[in-house]
Amino acid sequence: MIDKEVSNSDNKSVIGQYISYIGPFIIFLGMARLMTFYSAFGISIISYLDFSEIITSFFDILFIVVIYFAYISIQNFVAGNKSEVETANTKRQKILNEDNLWKLIKLYIIYFKSLLIFWVVVIIGYLISYFVFNWVTFSSVLIIVAIFVFLLLFFTVHIEIERKLIHFQSSVTKKRFVYLTLYSLALTLSVIYYSSYQAGLIKRDKTTFGVSILLEDNQKIISDSTNYYIGKTQNYLFIYHEKLKTTDIYPMNRVKQLTMPQLK
Repeated sequence: MIDKEVSNSDNKSVIGQYISYIGPFIIFLGMARLMTFYSAFGISIISYLDFSEIITSFFDILFIVVIYFAYISIQNFVAGNKSEVETANTKRQKILNEDNLWKLIKLYIIYFKSLLIFWVVVIIGYLISYFVFNWVTFSSVLIIVAIFVFLLLFFTVHIEIERKLIHFQSSVTKKRFVYLTLYSLALTLSVIYYSSYQAGLIKRDKTTFGVSILLEDNQKIISDSTNYYIGKTQNYLFIYHEKLKTTDIYPMNRVKQLTMPQLK
């Protein structure tokens, strides 16, 4: 009974220790997102931000991440059964115990077989949609391939790290630190990639086409294919001129009206 209470106390202490890093990490992710997005248009965004915007800029991605992991958890709970879990654990344990490179590759292929088949079908479906029916853009095909490669690398690196930690008989504290670093790096790279993708949508697909800005002197700016609205912060609004590769920055106190059509 005492051991259980001590264990619970230790767990609470560890959780409390990591919670203290969540705030700074969210701020870091917010900065990474904004800097990546606006740097695509040659803007050093730090000079135009309030501190509160750094945190809130990440909330939509955080919402997507939470929904995704909640969906995966529910799916695993509903679809999983004891036999499947035991089979997966057995395959994973074989990988952890294997030292021969070629046998290890074979074990990875077996372990990821369902995932590989699923993603091959998805990628083929996207390719058919692009080349035959023209239902999706080529960038969508590249994104789905990138997601597949990223997930495959992430799961493989995760298992390989586990192999090394077992080999070196690492402490629980070190294991937690290594896994936390891995998840943080994966999330940071995902945010950077997603931000670059959003900037690409505006540049390539002109997703802000038709946005109308009315200034205080009744000057009207309409976003078109070469001079288009990028976005805004709490105090500034940004219009990019593609041919000149320059950006006009307007204080929000000069903006009387901002009309947003249904974006693509």
